[in-house]
Amino acid sequence: MTVLSIIRDCLDALLHPSARHDVLTRARHHAFIAPRLLGSLTAFAAFPVYLAMHGAPSALGVAAFAWLIVPIAAYMVWFHGTYGKYAITESGAFLYSRVSSFADCQKINPPANLRALCDPTPTSLRPVPGKYVWADTELAPDQHVSTPLYKLTKSSDTGLRFTPQISGMTGKFAKDAILAQPLDYARAVTDDVLHTFAWSRSPDPGDNIGNGPVFNFIYQGELSKQIPWWAKDIPGDPVAQQIYQARKDFGGPGFGNTTVVWPWAHLLVDYQKVFYLRGPFLAVILLMGLGGVIGRWRRWGGLGLLPWVVGALLIVLPPMTAGFSYRYVLAAVPAVCLAAGLAFARRPGEASVGALAADLRRHLGRRVTVDQE
Repeated sequence: MTVLSIIRDCLDALLHPSARHDVLTRARHHAFIAPRLLGSLTAFAAFPVYLAMHGAPSALGVAAFAWLIVPIAAYMVWFHGTYGKYAITESGAFLYSRVSSFADCQKINPPANLRALCDPTPTSLRPVPGKYVWADTELAPDQHVSTPLYKLTKSSDTGLRFTPQISGMTGKFAKDAILAQPLDYARAVTDDVLHTFAWSRSPDPGDNIGNGPVFNFIYQGELSKQIPWWAKDIPGDPVAQQIYQARKDFGGPGFGNTTVVWPWAHLLVDYQKVFYLRGPFLAVILLMGLGGVIGRWRRWGGLGLLPWVVGALLIVLPPMTAGFSYRYVLAAVPAVCLAAGLAFARRPGEASVGALAADLRRHLGRRVTVDQE
């Protein structure tokens, strides 16, 4: 779970505190971080394989691997200097939110010091995993019941849920839940992954984590209405005032808010009504890239392997480590599209796509020759 924990934490917790509480700001940061992070981790894993297959790399190869690896390595060194250990973050809350959709303490039987994280509320009345770590109460009709993290910290300040002590507890509870309920965990992950390929977008209850129409291009008045209450300057609310000040410090006088520019706004608003990528089309693109990788099995997947793996990880790892959200899928689209395009690209002298398919079928035992293709 170490590698998965690193990926989970970096995707969800490598954010400035003021960016964690705003849906749109958080999405922009995740879309920027995720491809670079997964590219770096893939480089870490691929380097030994590259050496075994190709021998000593060229100067260009060394520079490419260094470009991917140095940012993560440098951050880990800084983290060690600040917190005393080589890691990325202290957060275990996101994996805890993942297991919240099925965790049953009668099956987990956690130690006494972790029982405060048990939730007796039926799973159907618990917030969705992507929101569970941020919520203070359960869903209606149990909206008057506090969540375990709220009870544990006795505060609406979500920053307290990411302290080393709480992170250690939530991380241990989550891992125990996965080991005690592996089928429930696999079912939850599978449901969220398949959610990616649904024909229509389906929002979570309350549409609080961007699975509904929140990310559409909209006009300024509608955009202002979507700023949540806790990101506004509300007199007498210390949490809202703290977040408001953080937004001001981070975003400057304009708070980082977007503005509508005419006439281009009309183009974006009208374009999205007709042109968008539905889930089944994304599945087809993903399978096209996989076909190109398998067809070039003699060359370990060829050039399409890296973008396909990065795109597939961006689709699969968030449901495994936190929960489903379209903001993760968005980052996967460029990578899987690149892999699909490379599936049909040919180097000088390389066999055609049909010939590659025939070679693969022949290798698997079917007597189909390249000439018959």
